[in-house]
Parts: sequence; C-alpha cells; structure tokens
Amino acid sequence: MKQSLLFLLIFVLGTNLAVAQVSKESKCGTRKMTDEEKQTLPWYGNNQYLYKTTNL
Repeated sequence: MKQSLLFLLIFVLGTNLAVAQVSKESKCGTRKMTDEEKQTLPWYGNNQYLYKTTNL
C-alpha cells in the first residue's frame, strides 16, 4: 500500500513538473519593430540618453 501511494505521488508530481515546463506560448506578446519604428525611440542609437537615465 505504501509503495503504491509513493508511486502515485511521484507520478503526479512528475507529470505536473513535465507539464509546467512545456511552453504553451509560441512567441512573446510583443511584435517585431521595423527600423523606422526603432529610430523614433529616444534611446535608439543614443548612448547619452542611456547614461542620463542610468546615472540618476
């Protein structure tokens, strides 16, 4: 009886971990930006902006 309960517990935990590790998302929620869209961002290609915001 103890062995069957132990087996059942290990089986349930193992399947839960296996299911949890499977990624259900094929891609993240953001879309790819075009080069033109990137260039409109204040930090794109502007290291001074990055230095200004990180050294407050």
